[in-house]
Amino acid sequence: MKNHNAIIKLVTKVANGYRYWERFRNRCMLVLKKASVLNLTRMMEALKWLKKKKEPDN
Repeated sequence: MKNHNAIIKLVTKVANGYRYWERFRNRCMLVLKKASVLNLTRMMEALKWLKKKKEPDN
């Protein structure tokens, strides 16, 4: 089994901390080679943004 916790700790140390959870999570996903999950998350966020944009202003 891979040592995921050590890799995540290294990501945190190299970055000197993250201010936003999403950025930290995305970086960990990239490092752990889970880009498919990251892409799915980005697509979902893009769909939410498009949905908001299409809603008429009241």
